[in-house]
Amino acid sequence: MILHTPPEVADAGLSGLDVDCAVVGLDRRWPLRLADGWRLCQVLHYDLKGWYWVLERDGQVVCLDTIDDPSGLGRDGFPTARFHPGQDLTAPAEVQAAYLTAKRVRKGDLRDAEWARIWPAWPSACAGSWSGSPGRPAWWWSWPGPTGPASRP
Repeated sequence: MILHTPPEVADAGLSGLDVDCAVVGLDRRWPLRLADGWRLCQVLHYDLKGWYWVLERDGQVVCLDTIDDPSGLGRDGFPTARFHPGQDLTAPAEVQAAYLTAKRVRKGDLRDAEWARIWPAWPSACAGSWSGSPGRPAWWWSWPGPTGPASRP
């Protein structure tokens, strides 16, 4: 399941130039089955259950950051057991928001531009989690967020 993709504009000053994926039952030999023209340039096992893959085809490089962490024991504590083969390939907005929030907090990335792209998904991620107005947690109305309260629906 795709958790995060690079920004559409490469020089937008946003982080994340790779594709982040949650995987269930990762077969670490999958690059052996790549289609013609693709080649594996590098693989890095960087976390308990995380691998970074660098692929190339015709001069174009694609980087995949995969986690296969059923219990959420890795550094972001993101349990992949909640995902099942056959689900949509792209995670729902609230799952992406939770994943990116954990990652940005761990990295200490407090730039407004980073939080502005995460913020819009949080209402659906948190709706009903705390008491407050219908469909909104109590802190929704008081926390200004990266762009201020006037920008919220």
